[in-house]
Amino acid sequence: MNCIVVIDEAYIDFSGKKSWIYRLDEFPNLVVMQTFSKARGMAGIRLGMAFGSKEILTILNRIKLPYKHQ
Repeated sequence: MNCIVVIDEAYIDFSGKKSWIYRLDEFPNLVVMQTFSKARGMAGIRLGMAFGSKEILTILNRIKLPYKHQ
């Protein structure tokens, strides 16, 4: 498969389901995103995480823009 699959788990803490993070080894093209802004009430600090293969995250780190407060 020649694509990246992104799962946004912003509300995973409210679902009662197991995170897809535990299946990253099965799917090398998978990226799982999570945030502290929903369940932990930290929207003001804009803190999020991305989990995936080293290859994908290396590319994402090269192209990401810094967060700018407006």
